[in-house]
Order: sequence, then C-alpha cells, then structure tokens
Amino acid sequence: MNKKLTYSLLIILSFLFCVSSKAQINAGDDKEICYGETVWLKASVDDSFATPVFLEDDTVVGPVSIGFDFEFYGETYNEIYISSNGWISFTAPFPFSDSWNGGHSPRALPDNSDFVPKNCIMGAWQDWSPSYSGGVGYETSGTAPNRTLTVSFCQVAVYNCEQLTGTFQIVLRESQNYIDINLNNKPYCPDWYDGKAVLGVQNIDATDAVVAPGRNATQWLANEETWRFIPSGNSYDLQLLSSYIPVLSGTLSPISWYYDDVTPGNYIGTSDSIQVSPESTTTYIASVTLCGDLEFDDQVEVVVHPLPIADAGADQTIIVATNAILDGTGSQCLNGGCDYQWEPSALIFDDPASQTPTTVNLNQTTAFYLSMEDQFGCKSDSDMVIINVINGPLSLLLTADHTAVCSGNEVVITAIGGGGERPYTYEWTSVPAPPAPYPQDSFLIVYPQETTTYFCKITDFDGMSIPQESVTISVNNPSPIITGQEVVCENEQRILYTTPLHNNNSYFWKVITANGEIEGSNIDVSTHITWNGSGTGKVVLRETLPPPLGCISYDTLEVQVLERPDPLVTGPQTVCENQQGVVYETVDFQDRSYSWIADGGDIPTVDTNSFVVVNWEEAGYGQVIVTERLTIHPACKSSRTLDVNILPGPHPVITGPQEVCEQDFDVVYSGNMMPNTYSLWGILQNGEITGSPGAGSVYVNWLQSGDGLLLLSQTIDSSGCSAVSDTFRVSVHPKPQMTVSPESIDICQFEEVTLEASGADTISWFPVQGLSVVDDNLTTFVADTSVQYHVIGVNGFGCQDTAAVSVLVRPVPVVDLGGDRYIRENEPVVLFAGEGNDYYEWQDGSGGSEFTAYTGGEYAVYVEKNGCFATDTIIISPTMGAIPVPTAFTPNGDGLNDKFMLFGQLDKVEQFSMKIFARNGQMIFYTNDVYEGWNGMDTYGNPMPQGSYVYYVEFMEQGNPFDQGVVTKKGTITLMR
Repeated sequence: MNKKLTYSLLIILSFLFCVSSKAQINAGDDKEICYGETVWLKASVDDSFATPVFLEDDTVVGPVSIGFDFEFYGETYNEIYISSNGWISFTAPFPFSDSWNGGHSPRALPDNSDFVPKNCIMGAWQDWSPSYSGGVGYETSGTAPNRTLTVSFCQVAVYNCEQLTGTFQIVLRESQNYIDINLNNKPYCPDWYDGKAVLGVQNIDATDAVVAPGRNATQWLANEETWRFIPSGNSYDLQLLSSYIPVLSGTLSPISWYYDDVTPGNYIGTSDSIQVSPESTTTYIASVTLCGDLEFDDQVEVVVHPLPIADAGADQTIIVATNAILDGTGSQCLNGGCDYQWEPSALIFDDPASQTPTTVNLNQTTAFYLSMEDQFGCKSDSDMVIINVINGPLSLLLTADHTAVCSGNEVVITAIGGGGERPYTYEWTSVPAPPAPYPQDSFLIVYPQETTTYFCKITDFDGMSIPQESVTISVNNPSPIITGQEVVCENEQRILYTTPLHNNNSYFWKVITANGEIEGSNIDVSTHITWNGSGTGKVVLRETLPPPLGCISYDTLEVQVLERPDPLVTGPQTVCENQQGVVYETVDFQDRSYSWIADGGDIPTVDTNSFVVVNWEEAGYGQVIVTERLTIHPACKSSRTLDVNILPGPHPVITGPQEVCEQDFDVVYSGNMMPNTYSLWGILQNGEITGSPGAGSVYVNWLQSGDGLLLLSQTIDSSGCSAVSDTFRVSVHPKPQMTVSPESIDICQFEEVTLEASGADTISWFPVQGLSVVDDNLTTFVADTSVQYHVIGVNGFGCQDTAAVSVLVRPVPVVDLGGDRYIRENEPVVLFAGEGNDYYEWQDGSGGSEFTAYTGGEYAVYVEKNGCFATDTIIISPTMGAIPVPTAFTPNGDGLNDKFMLFGQLDKVEQFSMKIFARNGQMIFYTNDVYEGWNGMDTYGNPMPQGSYVYYVEFMEQGNPFDQGVVTKKGTITLMR
C-alpha cells in the first residue's frame, strides 16, 4: 500500500483545521479476484486525529483529561467539560447536572443565573447543532513544558439555520496558561435567540468575566481571527492577535473512494466500505479530508485474474448408435494448469475430466458443455459443442447464446433437429405470449423484457412430431425502489432514504438538483441527504447487478422541499414578577401550527394557537420564543425570540395539608401575608374555595379525586406587580368506584353464574352462602332461588364503596318420557311430555305434549316454559323377530352386503344358531356367533356357487316382553357373485 499526505499550499492562511503528519488512512490489503467477481474494500483511519466527541443537541460531556496542569482564575485543573454550544468549563455543571445544557439565549457576562455556564471559556457561546453536521474533538499535543490542548469545533451547523456552519478552536497553552480562541468563521442565525453569541471567560462564581468587545450576547460574525486571554492577577487581559494562527488539529470527513486518481471524474462513492467489480487490475484510493482542506489517502490494488477460455471444438455429425470423440484441445488456460469438466458427464464413456473424452453411443442429437477452472479458482464460461445424430428417431435440441440477460438484450435461440425425415418445420411459442407470432425458422432472435420461456415444436417431412422442447431466458434487471420522506424542510439535515438489499448488487445515490447534498455514504442501500433550499429536489438511485451481467436500473424520487416559516413575536416587553395571563402573539397562518416557550415564565397550558398566555416567574431577564411549523410537515419550523424585562414582585407561599380524601370539606390553607399587598386565592381543579377570597387563609372543599391544584396571587400596591405561588399540589385520593358485572341477572334454575366485581383493592361479598370465590374479583354460584348479592370494596386509603346485583331465578320445566322400551307391529306407543309448558318440539319438528311412535327408533322432545327449557329422549326398539331378513347378498369383498346375517340389537341375542343348506339338503355352514354371518363359503372355506340357499336361524331375545321363547327364522337366501 502506498501512503500519501497532500497539503494545501495555503495552510497557514486559509485552512480550517489541520492534523499532525503522523495521522494516516489505511485502505486495507491488496486483493486478488477472478474476472467477473466482486470484492469488498474497507478503509480505516487511526493515530493522531483529534479524539471525536459525540454530542447531541444541548449536551455537555466530560470530564476530559487536559494532559497537563492548567491554571484558570488562580486555580489548577487537569480536566475539562465540553459543551455542544461552543464552550468548555473546568467544572461539572451545577447546581444540577443539566443546568448548563442549553435551551436558553446567551446572556451578557458576568451572569450568575443557574443556566449560565461558570468557570468557563466561551469560544462562541451560541446554539450549535453538531448532531446535524460537523464534528467536535480534542487533542493534547507537544512536549512539556510547551504542550497544548486543542478543542476543535469543525464545520458545526448553526441550530435552526443548519445551512450555516462554523469552525473554531479553544486552545489551552501549558506554562504560560494562555487561552487562544481561533475563529476560522463564526456565523449566526437571526431567527434563533436573535443570533446572540458570547466570546469570553467567566470565573466560578460569576463575579468576573472578560469578554471581547461587541461580543457579549450580541449578533456578530468572525472570520480568521485569533483572540488571546493572558492571565493578569485574578483576571485576564485580552488581545486580538495580528495573525490568525490555528493549531493543526481537528476532525475528519467521511471516507471517499476513487479509482486511479483522486479526481471528480474517478469518484466512486462515500463509505467506509465499498463493493467493486473491476474488469482489469485496478488501483482504488480511499481519501479523507480534515475540515475540508487537508487530504489523506491510501491505495489498494485489486488484481483481476483472467478467466480460462473453454473451447469445446467444432460441431460433429455421427450415425445413430455410434460415439464421438470430444475435442477441448483448443481451450486456453491463461494462469497455469487447469482442470477440465465435460457435461453431461453421464454421457461420457471414459473420463469427463479429460481434454478429449469419448461419448457413449448416442441415439439423438446432444449438446456437450466444457468448463475449466485454473489454479486461482477462476472458472471459465462453459462452451458448447453439438453432436448431430442422423438416421435416428426424430429429436430436438434447443440452445440459447445467453440464458440470463438484461432487459431488452438480444438473445439467439437455435433449434437443432435430428433423425426423422428432413426437411423439418419449426413452430415457436412462448410464455408470456409474444405480441405477434414468431417466424417458423430454425432459430429465433428475441429481446425479452421479462423472464420468458420459449417453446419449439419440430415436425419432419413425414409429418411426425415429438413433444415440444423449451428454454427459459432469465431477465435479471434490478428493481430499485427509493423509500423515504417525500416532503421535507429546507435545511433539514440527514434525511434517511433506503432501498431493499438485493444479493450482491451495487448502489449509487445522487441528488441531481442543486438544493440537496448527500451526507456520508452514497454507495449503500441507504443514504442521508441534507436539503439546503426550497423547491423540488430529485434523488436518483442506480442499482447495478454484479458481473458478468452488470444490468443497471434507476429509480427517481421527487422531494418537495418546503420553505421555512419566519415568525414574529409581539407583546409586552416589561412585566412583573409572577405576572399572570400576559398575552403574546404572532401572525396566524392557516397552514401552520405554533408552539411556545417562556424562558423565565410558565405557560399554563400547551397551546398551538398563534397566541399564548404566559405566567411570569422570578424577576430578571425573560424571553418568549415562538416556533412556527408547517402543518403539512411539522419538522419544517423556525423560531423567533422576544426579550422581556421581569420586574420584582411578591413571593407568595401556601401551607396546608397535601394528602386529603375525596369529599373532604373545610380544609384550611394559609398564605404568607406581606405588607401593602393584596392576596387572591385560586383553585385550578378538583375543589372549591370557601370563606373570604382576600383573607390570609381559606377553606377548601375537595370535590373529586386527582391532583388538586391551589394558587395564591399577591399584588404589591405600590408597583402593581403581582406574583402567583408555585402550584400547591394536593393529592385527593379517590373513593373506590365499585361495579358488578352483570348488573342484574335473569336466569333459569341450576344454571352456573359468574359475577365480576372491580374498582377496589379489597373486595368482600355477602351473603356468602352458595358462593365460590374464583379469585379476588370473580365469584360463581349455581342458581337455585332468587337472591340479591352485595359487594364491598375498600382501597388502600380505607375508602369504600358498595354495589349490588339482583338475581331472578326461574324454575326449569320437568319432562320424562320414561325408560327405553319395545314396540310390536300394529301396536303404536304414545309418548307424553307433560302438560302446561309453553312450547313443545319433537324430533321430527312436530309440536304438542303427545307423540305416537309406530316404529322403533330414538325419540326426543324439547320443552320450554318461562324461557327455561328441558329435553328427554327414549329409544323404542322393534323385536328381533320383527326385523326382516335379507333375501340376497354379494360376498365380493367390496365392503357392501358381503355377509348374510341378522340385523337389530344383536347384543341382546342369546342361544343363537344359524344353519345354511344347499338345495340338495346338505348343510354347508353352521355358526353360534350372531356377529359372524355367512360369507358364502362352506365349512371348509370353499366358495359356494351363485344360487339360492336355505337358511334356518334360532335365537332368544333378552328383555323382549313379547317373545319370551325361541324365535325361528327360515327362508331362502340368494348368493350373487
């Protein structure tokens, strides 16, 4: 690998920030690939660039080691804290860890407000946004006693005006304890905190500050300036140096890749890693810049080995049932020895890895393919040879010069006929079908737009044909689809756009309009775009298949880049401490929404109108900030600030109980009375005030549960300034709200019912007789008589509530059809389902309380009374003697009528015997098993011939009330085959 470091000739005068010479980029080891392969290249940066600090908006990180002892305002320190808003401090933020994070307009120094940084150096204290663009880093360099710590802010975006970026350094110099502020360029955003910024230092208790003239919470610009703070007693002297002298330190740009030379025309893309597919040996260059001026690059060579060239020899013609000798001697192995492979190997008689193998005897025209692989694993494209077989049966072989192509590429498909009687005719079709019929030639030239299967049918001179053959041409164009925001705001940063990942395809993103810029990688399946100007933006994605096809497709996404709004705040700029209900407004546009911030005050409700009501707090300095957003795209916003002077006012304080119960009355609350003041009490929710509203104490009735909010307003008579106490919060504990589900029950007797109670921590049921508790909330019972259940619920504060449920139980009707019984022919059975029911339904859909059964079977009845129902069933069986005996059977093994046997309730048959006689009187079958039946065989297992046979059956039927003795069945049975 070749390392090189390129310096601008204008380093001293015009570079932003630089880096020491030992820093480098590593593009990785050289690669070797076969022609048509892809390879990943990955670069990394290391050594002495500034250590990056990753800062979100309005954050402070630390502690960070200085690397040496440094004296600031007479105290010695060895570590610092770095803010995203352009300053460093030798002390962690206080009084709280987030006190100095941001969210406030810069104040003129000195200032002891909690949110103003202390013990600090302000390179350019304003609202910066390093999370949008740019970088922040620190580096200790040099040798004792002349070391330096450099904190670099490199091309950092200005918040709310992200198209503007600033670059500057804060430098601490050992021994002399000098502080240098190097300002390469410092812009401001007039629509955010009025563009105010501070350049200076402030001690730990804000009793001393040294600030550059005209740069103390004012609007100012800077370009190539160096300011030096020199210790002087317990403070500092400040000098503007005659020359701009930055330190060689800073943060890096993303890694960009080029081929052969670092020129715009050879640019490949931006990413740590790239995927390349060179057709020949190529040098790739990974390059980074330091804040845009210093360039570092490294080279990696990708050696491309050529593929072997397979040559399967000339086509041959042989007689049917003879062999052929294949000839691969014309192949070229370009990288040393190669292995050969012929396919189909099953049709090779000897060795398919030979250059000149012999085929088996062939009966039809056949295509053989030769492929090669060299010592580097590089594989050739296969080459085809056709062995034409004559005097054999009709055959057809389809070949295509390409089976995988890009959309619209030319493909030649050849039909090779063999055998039969020449000449041949060819008929072509395809799926999908062509717009017009194909020519009936022995070859077909097509330009498929999608994957297509082509079919060919061959017919010889005698009219003989064989089943058609087919070949599929795969169209492999990629299908990029850009997804991402189609509506954005001007200056909106790093908007993500993505496309699906398809195997080893390569990607290249580009913005083809002037109002967009890609941030970071542009050769991955995703990219980030910063939109810098309003109008229509266009993103183009090119997706490319890897070699050998290299098919290319594009997708374009139009993005609507909206113009940022420009609000203006109007309202009082002088108010009183704790003054309430002060109205501020901006121009109202129907297509926009608004949000407000009151710095030094409170907005009692979240309001998205074009006006806001502010309750001001402590005396001092306040601001009203409006943010105006486009409704179509809320991220498109701008803010405007109005400074407000807050005059001193009273400080009311409320005392009284802060834990009460719902429906507690006459709770006493008191306020501190100041001379010459007027007091006014107010309650915001969940209660009412009783007694005199101007008294020092009031009584409150708490009406409902929740947070009770109480306020005390006092007005100073002399100035008219008033103040409102901190919201006095009272926890009003709720009573439980007991509910029982269902609320009432109307059911039939003996049904099971589940009751569910909710609304309390502890639940009790009564009466408890018959209840079965499932869990804390559920109970069940079986309904017997009407009853009312009650449930008592108690919460954790001892409050209780009661709920009840009434249960109406209706009796179920009684129905009894009696026990199962027998029936005899001509002696019907009358079934009775009882009287007085509202509804009857028998098994056949008939109604009425009686049903007459004439035959055996299962009978059922359904009855209803008062909405409750009952059912009963009875089985009525005919006697076995009354059931007809079959007259014929077919013992053919089909599972239907294969045996001659009795039917009915065979389990009640006893003392059974069955005899079968031939027509000559000879008994050919006998059994005592009622379930066995006669299968048409004699007792020796011989099948009996088709014809008529005599049966004689005797049995007794258990439980038959009509036939108590032996029942005899006899007659003729026909055996059919």
